[in-house]
Amino acid sequence: MYWWPEGHDWVLGQALYGRSLYLACTSAVADAVLSTQGLEAMEVASSDEAEHEE
Repeated sequence: MYWWPEGHDWVLGQALYGRSLYLACTSAVADAVLSTQGLEAMEVASSDEAEHEE
């Protein structure tokens, strides 16, 4: 499942039953998300492998 705004400045992705949500975005957006208090977030590289969560 994917969600993105008009202009495709960022995109959210998630497996159907997955517990993780992935955000592809600019560095500025990533910095804002990573610095948000109370939100569990971590930076990953496009070359990192995601564990199967189902």
